[in-house]
Amino acid sequence: MPCENVATPHTPSAKFDLRLIPLEEGADLRRRVLRPGIPGWEFPFHPTSDFFHMGAFRCGRLVSVVSFLTEPMKDDSKDEGRTWRLRGMATELKQQRRGIGGQLLEGGLAEVIARNGTRVWCYGRTSVEAFYLGYGFRALGNAFDITGVGLHALYVRDLTRRL
Repeated sequence: MPCENVATPHTPSAKFDLRLIPLEEGADLRRRVLRPGIPGWEFPFHPTSDFFHMGAFRCGRLVSVVSFLTEPMKDDSKDEGRTWRLRGMATELKQQRRGIGGQLLEGGLAEVIARNGTRVWCYGRTSVEAFYLGYGFRALGNAFDITGVGLHALYVRDLTRRL
């Protein structure tokens, strides 16, 4: 992919290289985007189940990252390991609103489906609710505040239904 093929607000369809990555590769990006001004913050990710991390790269540089792990929603005793949780999605500030996060999310959802997942959920920032809704998630329940981070809500997407 030539480096000139870069998404802009006017041409958001540029393709980015998506690939599975180790957790550590996305640590700095997550720290800068999700917890700016908190030195030493580390993404709390300690799964005891199937998981993966995926990154979107532009010109060989990581510009967006997301993680998924099998984790049932609260009070879901019938899960059978097919529900996945989306965590720690972050995109470089200068690259946001250019389609990169959406391409990465779609790539991650495809990987979840390949691993027999049927549902994905997350606690997402309400400030980007339109993003989640635009990719087929629905908001459940009331928003809640994470001190120092902001308002979040529960978003869920059924992967067995076509958009």
